[in-house]
Amino acid sequence: MSETSPPPPSRPIEALRSQIDALDHEILQLLAQRMAVVEELAAHKREHALRVRDATRERTLIEDRRQQAEKLGLSAEIVESLFRLIMWASRDLQASLRVELPFNMEPKVVAVVGGHGGIGRRMAQLFTDLGHTVLVSDLDTAMTPEQAAAQAEVTLICVPITATEDVIRQVGPHVPEHGLLMDVTSIKQAPLAAMLSATKASVLGTHPMFGPAVHSLQGQRIVLCPGRGEAWAEWARQVFRARGLVITDADAEEHDRAMALVQVLTHVQTQVLGLTLARLGPPLAESL
Repeated sequence: MSETSPPPPSRPIEALRSQIDALDHEILQLLAQRMAVVEELAAHKREHALRVRDATRERTLIEDRRQQAEKLGLSAEIVESLFRLIMWASRDLQASLRVELPFNMEPKVVAVVGGHGGIGRRMAQLFTDLGHTVLVSDLDTAMTPEQAAAQAEVTLICVPITATEDVIRQVGPHVPEHGLLMDVTSIKQAPLAAMLSATKASVLGTHPMFGPAVHSLQGQRIVLCPGRGEAWAEWARQVFRARGLVITDADAEEHDRAMALVQVLTHVQTQVLGLTLARLGPPLAESL
């Protein structure tokens, strides 16, 4: 072809987009097949008491996919990002199939006080996913917090932080002595003290380090602060791990000291940004 020869005619854009759509559908079919194999893998792992996550396998997989990407002229970094997301979805599926839930763990009755709020719904779904019976009590339910706690083996307080201690004092006396009382507030010393005072049952403080809007619980973190009753604390650890949460153990004072630092710095950062924009006065459209 001479330098003056015109380039070959391109296909219409509709045809090109149609081919891309067809290829994307093939990719989706392959992803569905992959997840079907993951379900088989989950059954094998549960039968042999294996963990969902295998860090060595993941490193090997990522290295192989990067090498294959480079051979195909693709960006190794982008392909790695794609496969990390695929592995995350794989782990989430395995967790939903209860891979790490012990066969001998009996389902419990769990009361979620404040179960129609954001984090309450999340926690209620967590226990439901793992086969537990969930009783929800909230401002708009016929079942009162006291009734729910009296019928449950585990009671979880998921109300706003300003109401937490009052609700604990209200509900605590109704929690069976053989049961467990937990909360989910972002501070731990005061709620933990309130729970220990309000009930003779086992007590565990928890702080989910995620909001209700997360797409998945897989890999999210939760802090556990012991109060009373190691057997129930171990039960909670097994439940949270089985749903894919990463657990950090801390005493209440240590937790609150860390949260004071983290949360204050977050608010200070926001204030500094707002004050700077206000004083410099840049046009809003430009700053966006």
